[in-house]
Amino acid sequence: MRIPSTLLNRICSPVLPARLTLLFVLALGILAYFPGLSGPFLFDDYVNIVWNNFNRVETLDYSELRDAAFSGPGSTSIPRPLSRLSFGLNYYFSGGQLDAFAFKVSNLVIHLVNALLVYLLSGMLLSRLRRGPGSAASMMQVSGPWSWFPVVVTAIWLLHPIQLSSVLYVVQRMNTLAAFFSLAGVSLYVAGRTRLEAGRPFAMVLMFCGLGGATVLGFSAKENAALTPLFALLVEFLCFRRDTLAPGARHWVGALFAVSLFIPMLLVLVYVLSHPEFIGDLYLAREFGLAERLLTESRILFFYLSLVFFPSLRSFGLFHEDIPLSLGLFTPWSTALSLFALVVLLLFALRSLRRNNVLAFAILWYLCGHSMESSFIALEITHEHRNYLPLYGVFFALAYFLFHWIEVSGKARRRLPLLIILVIGVLGFLTHVRANIWGNIESFVYFSARNHPDSYRAQYQLGNFHDDQRHDVRLTFKAYQRASAANPAFISGLVRMQRLSNGLLIDITSDKLQSDAKVPIVGELDILHVDLVLDPEYLSRLGRGIGTELERRLREERVNAETFYGMEELERCLLARLDYCASAPKVLGWYATLLKREHMSSAQRSDFLASVAKIHGSKGNFPQALEYADRAVRANPGKAEWQVLHASFLIENGKFERAEAVLSGLEERPGLQGIFAREARFLRQQIPVPRAQDQGE
Repeated sequence: MRIPSTLLNRICSPVLPARLTLLFVLALGILAYFPGLSGPFLFDDYVNIVWNNFNRVETLDYSELRDAAFSGPGSTSIPRPLSRLSFGLNYYFSGGQLDAFAFKVSNLVIHLVNALLVYLLSGMLLSRLRRGPGSAASMMQVSGPWSWFPVVVTAIWLLHPIQLSSVLYVVQRMNTLAAFFSLAGVSLYVAGRTRLEAGRPFAMVLMFCGLGGATVLGFSAKENAALTPLFALLVEFLCFRRDTLAPGARHWVGALFAVSLFIPMLLVLVYVLSHPEFIGDLYLAREFGLAERLLTESRILFFYLSLVFFPSLRSFGLFHEDIPLSLGLFTPWSTALSLFALVVLLLFALRSLRRNNVLAFAILWYLCGHSMESSFIALEITHEHRNYLPLYGVFFALAYFLFHWIEVSGKARRRLPLLIILVIGVLGFLTHVRANIWGNIESFVYFSARNHPDSYRAQYQLGNFHDDQRHDVRLTFKAYQRASAANPAFISGLVRMQRLSNGLLIDITSDKLQSDAKVPIVGELDILHVDLVLDPEYLSRLGRGIGTELERRLREERVNAETFYGMEELERCLLARLDYCASAPKVLGWYATLLKREHMSSAQRSDFLASVAKIHGSKGNFPQALEYADRAVRANPGKAEWQVLHASFLIENGKFERAEAVLSGLEERPGLQGIFAREARFLRQQIPVPRAQDQGE
C-alpha cells in the first residue's frame, strides 16, 4: 500500500521528534517534582487554606462555592476568587480532607499545562522572528535544528529549580493560575494578530479574547494577570510591524491596547496619586519604607538572575528575609551598582526592541513581569515564585542565542542533542534534589535553617519543628532565640521562649521535671544569648526578662504583620486556658502598650482591639469586652467578623435592640458570606422574645 506523501512528510519532519521529546520533558517534569508532592503545607498555606474555614466546601451548593471564592482571611484586600475556589474544590474532591498531596498534585498539573502554553507561544514567536511579517503563526514553518527550539525553552522553564516554590508551595497556585491566563492571552493575541496581518477572519475576536477575557479571568486568580496586555505589547514591538496593516486595522490594534492597558494604567495612577494613604497604610505593616523597598529591589532583581545562571541549592529557599535592606545608595554599595545596571539595560532595551532584538525583549519581559510585585507596592522584599512568568523572556533569549550559535558554528546536528540532554539533565536533577528536600517537613526545616541562618522565619520554623516533635527543649529554645535575635521587631519567638520557660518552671515546681544544678546569676540575663538552665530561680528571671524585651519591642519597634501573629498567639493561648500562658493582666498590659502607638493602620488597630475584646469576654468582663468590640467596629466597620463579635457582646450586656440593629445591618449586606449569615441567625435566636428594652438607650 502506498503511503500518502503528506503523511510521509509529517512522519519524517523534524518537528515530530521534537514534539515526542516534549512528551519526554513533561514526563521528566513529573519525575522531578514527584518527591515533593508528599511535603506539608507551608507558611501562608495555613492562613489561606488550612485555617480558612471558608475553603471547607462540603457540597457543590452555590452559597458554599461563593464563600470559598470570596474568602481570604487577612491575606489580601482583593478576593482572588478563582484561586480560592480552586482550593475549595480541591478540599471537596479530596473527600473533605486537607490533603496536601492532592493540593500539590493540582499545582503540578497546572505547571505542566503552562509548560504546553510555553511550548506553543515559543514556537509562534520563533516563527515570527525567523520568517518575518506576513507569515502564519505555525511552528511547522520552522525547520531543521530550530524545530527543537520550543522544546528547549519549555524544558528550561519547566525544570529550572527556581520554579519549584511556585509548584510545591500550595498557595502559589494563585501565581500559576494567573500565569496560565497570561500565557494563553498572549498566545491568542499572537494568533489573532497574525490573522489580522493576513486579512483572515476572527482576528480581532482572538486578540480581544487574549487581552480582554484572559486578563479578566487571570486577574480573578491573582493581580499579576493585569500585566498580560503589557506582555502582548512587547510581542507586538518584537514580532510585528504596524505598516503592514490597513489603516482601519491599525486603529483597532491601538484601541485594543488603549482599553486593555493604557486607560487602566492611567486610572490606577490617578487613584494612587489622589489617595496617597493607599500606599502609606500598607507600609505601616512593614519594617521598611518605600525608598528602602525600591532601592533593595534593584539588588533583588539581580539576585534572582544569579539563581538562574548559578543555581546553587544553598542559595534557594522559601525565606530570604536574611538579605539586608538597602538603606541608601551606598548602603550597601551594590545598590548604586544595581541601579546603574538597571538603567543601562532599560535604555538599551527600549532603543533595540524595534529591531527584532531578542535580548531587548528578554530584558523588558523580565522587568515588566516584576513591575507589580517588585516595585512600589508594600509586599515582602523577596520571593522566588515572583519569577515564574518573568523569567520566560530570559529563558527564551538563552535558547535563542544557543541555537543561533549552533547555527553559525556549522556543527548544529552534532552538538544539539548533547546540549539538549545536558540542559534537561542538569536542571531536572537539581529540581529533583530540591523536591526531595521539600518532600518532608524535617528535611525542609533543617535545610532552610542551615542555608539561611540569619532568616528569623527559618529559625522560628526550626523551633516549631523541635517543639512539635518534643525534641530537646534546649534545641527548641535556642532556635527561638536565634529567630528573635535576627529580627528586632519579631515577637513570636519571644512568645514561644516565654511559653517554654513558664512550662518548664511549672514542671519543675510540680516535681515532673528534675532541675539542673544552680548557677550564679550576676546582673540582668541577656535573654537572646544565654543558655537555658532548668533552675526555678533562673527560669523566673528569664521569664521576666523575656516579658520586658517583649514590651520594649511593642513600644519601640515597627508594628507589622509579625506583631499581629505574635499577639494572636498570646490571645489563643489565653482563650484555650493553657497553664503555661502569660497571665491575662500581663497580656492586656502588652495590648495597652501596643494600642498607644500612633503609626498603625485602622485595620491593624481594629484587629488588636477585637483581640482585647475576646480576652475580656473569656474572663466574663462583658462591659469591657463590649467597649473594645465597639472600638474595633469603629476602626474597621467593613469587617463582618467584628460586627458579629460586637453583636454577641451587646447580647451579653443585655442591649438587645442595639444587637438587633447590628444583625439586621449585617444581614442586609450584599454577598454576605454564609458563615457570618449563620452566626447572625444564631445570635438572633439568643435575643429574648418579646425583646427587653435596651437598657441605657
